[in-house]
Amino acid sequence: MKKKKCFWFFCCILLLASSALGFSMGKRSDPVGEEEVAVIAEEKITCFETELRLKKSFSLCGHEEVTDRNLFTDEIGLSEKDFLALHEGWIKQRFNAEEIVLTRKTEGYCEEHIIACLDGKSILLYRMQDGETIPLERIELQSGKLAPDIMKELSQKKVFANREEAGAYLAKNVVFGD
Repeated sequence: MKKKKCFWFFCCILLLASSALGFSMGKRSDPVGEEEVAVIAEEKITCFETELRLKKSFSLCGHEEVTDRNLFTDEIGLSEKDFLALHEGWIKQRFNAEEIVLTRKTEGYCEEHIIACLDGKSILLYRMQDGETIPLERIELQSGKLAPDIMKELSQKKVFANREEAGAYLAKNVVFGD
């Protein structure tokens, strides 16, 4: 019986010693610190369900174009920093797992506006896209058939709200060539 008591006493001592040793080694090792856990928890990651809203405002007409879409596959699983690097030139308005809202100011008019300008003996119609001019149509004029006030307006570039407005103006005020 004495041998059994010694054996159990020895097992208890061994158990206590190993627990104490394990506890002290665990304190000395470098686990993920509290600060690192907080950073990981705060880092926002995009996911499949995240919705993206892009708001583009135009400086010359004041219009705003809003595009809502789901994320593309290369945008999923990114941190805020990586996502914004993908969308250079856009400003973060909101960023969380549910929704990302980015804004951008663009110089010029929105794509709905049509711009007409006099170019020698023709009128050039164009629109703007991302700050670039996109030619739409060149209209040849009959020589001397443009009223002076219309000629002045068109030489200074005339902006129309849309293509229909431009067409109505030109039909009323311009004599077209052959």
